[in-house]
Formats: sequence, structure tokens, C-alpha cells
Amino acid sequence: MNAIIYDEASFREVDKFTVPVMEGSNEDEDLEILYMVASQDDQRIGMSVGRQLIKDQEEITEIIVYKYNRSTEKFEVERARENQFKDACIQFVFDVRNP
Repeated sequence: MNAIIYDEASFREVDKFTVPVMEGSNEDEDLEILYMVASQDDQRIGMSVGRQLIKDQEEITEIIVYKYNRSTEKFEVERARENQFKDACIQFVFDVRNP
């Protein structure tokens, strides 16, 4: 699965990267990016990956945080984990004081 980041004003493609699938996940599953938010300083991206179920229900299977690498000018996985809290509401909040 690929994620593409576009410039908000010009809609020009800024970056593109592959969203990793956790070990043991079935690559044939219909996974998609359900939620995505950027930090206030645009150095991190939080992403929830999972699948859309019936009746507007979602199943979040993975949570991934990307960090911008200035030397490669690409977003790289900082942390990825399986979502253990199946009934939780996912909301990303980045604390700028804690880099």
C-alpha cells in the first residue's frame, strides 16, 4: 500500500512512500489508510491502517508513526505496532515539546 503526500496549495506531489504491513499480516487483505494526521511541525505523520467493515464500522489493525529524515528527504517508519485496543477511538496528538 502506498501513501502520497501532496502540497496543500499547489497539489504537487511532495513525497510518496510504502506503508509497511506488520509481520504476519495477510497481504491479500483489503487494508487501507483510515486516519492520517501530521504533527504541528510537519516532521511526523501518524497513521491508522485497517479495513472498512459494514455499516460504517472500521477495524484498525495497525498504528504507524513516520518521522521525516532530513538527510534523505523522506518519511521513514519511526514506530509501528499492532493495534491491541480494538474498541478504542483513535486520535493522534503530537506533543511538540517531546521530539
